[in-house]
Amino acid sequence: MANNNTGRVFGHIPSQIFKDRAELAEAAHIKPLGQPHNGPDVESNILCLCPNHHVLFDNGGFTIADDLKLIGLEGKLKTVKKHTVDLAFIQYHREHYQVKE
Repeated sequence: MANNNTGRVFGHIPSQIFKDRAELAEAAHIKPLGQPHNGPDVESNILCLCPNHHVLFDNGGFTIADDLKLIGLEGKLKTVKKHTVDLAFIQYHREHYQVKE
């Protein structure tokens, strides 16, 4: 996971409407835990997001394409070599949380 507290969605402090919360980062499961999704609690199923982007992601406000471009928001998922995200979880999220482009 990214550890610079900027959130994994953007390579800078999250957008201006979230500046007041930029010091916080949360672990967001890509494929949700529990019923009915039964996603695993493993690092490859986690994104590091600010609290506001976490809520948006969990509620389908945005999702991620296979090339890591965001769908529903501008930008691309920022990645770090230490943390590999499993594309199967990204595909699952996209299939279950349809976002209109």
